[in-house]
Amino acid sequence: MGDTDPPYNRMYERLTDGDDTDLTGLVAYALYKQNKRAWITDRLERNSLYPSPQQVDEHVQSYTDMQISMFRDRARETLFQFADRLLEQNTESIKQEARGEAIVQEVKRQGGFWRTVGVNAMAGAVIGLAVVVIYVLAYSNPNIRDFFERHSPTTQVVQ
Repeated sequence: MGDTDPPYNRMYERLTDGDDTDLTGLVAYALYKQNKRAWITDRLERNSLYPSPQQVDEHVQSYTDMQISMFRDRARETLFQFADRLLEQNTESIKQEARGEAIVQEVKRQGGFWRTVGVNAMAGAVIGLAVVVIYVLAYSNPNIRDFFERHSPTTQVVQ
């Protein structure tokens, strides 16, 4: 972009450094455009006439490096506020996704869903078998059966 370009083209370059992916610069350019529009509207209300293209160009050329920096600072602050609101609004769903992902990773680490189900089913079967064995042993031996009957909560008298 050269010096013969219209001031609005140079303003875009100044705010974005010519980088179309510079989000801060793009927001700064939008803020500049709002400011320029407000200036034009103010001139229209005061004079009942739109400013001439030459007056608009002069206005645009009057922006200093400090004003450009202020547009970028406001743009950066706007983006931070947006990010904070977005994070605030989505914190719970982000936490839930993270928890879900942690559970999935733990199941994968343990060898997968069906392996985990199999291990738990096997553990349940072993415990069930142990209870049956204890029950059979306890009631096949009269001494053990008498012990359990004496200490059973249903046979004790409440005083």
